[in-house]
Amino acid sequence: MMRRTTRQRREILKALRATTRHPTAAELYAQVRRRAPRVSLGTVYRNLRRLVEEGEALLIETGLGPGHFDGTTRPHHHVTCVSCASVRDVEVGRVLVMEPRVKGERRYRFLGHRLDFFGVCPKCRGRGKDSGAPARKAPGMRMAPSGDEGMRVRPRGR
Repeated sequence: MMRRTTRQRREILKALRATTRHPTAAELYAQVRRRAPRVSLGTVYRNLRRLVEEGEALLIETGLGPGHFDGTTRPHHHVTCVSCASVRDVEVGRVLVMEPRVKGERRYRFLGHRLDFFGVCPKCRGRGKDSGAPARKAPGMRMAPSGDEGMRVRPRGR
C-alpha cells in the first residue's frame, strides 16, 4: 500500500536526516514543531513508526529509556552513554569480518546483525560522571574490560 507523503512527514524526515544526534521522538517533535507548529506528538510518533517500517529511518532501542531514531540507514553501529543515554555513530570496521562465518553457521538464513556498545561520553566524563560504574545498565549488558582500539566515535557521514 502506497502512503502519501505529507508535509509533516517530510519535515520529520528532513529534521532527522539533518542531525548528527540520534533524537528521541520527543526531541524530534520539539525540533519539527518550530517549522510546523501544528504538528502533534502523535503525528511524529506515527510517522516515525512508518519511516522505520519503510526503511527510511532506524529505531535504536538501548534499554536505557526511550528509543532513539537515526536517519542514516546504511549499515553502521552505535555507542550509547550509560550516564546520559545519548547515542552516537561509531566506526567498527573489524566486526564485519565475523559476518561470513556467522552466515555459514547452522544453516541459518542470515538477515543481518546488531552489535551494541556502551560507555561514558566525553561530556559526562568532563562533568565527573565517570565513576567507573554506569548510572544505568542496559538489559543483558556485560561489564567486561575492553580496549578502545579499532573503535572511534565519528560524526555521521552521508
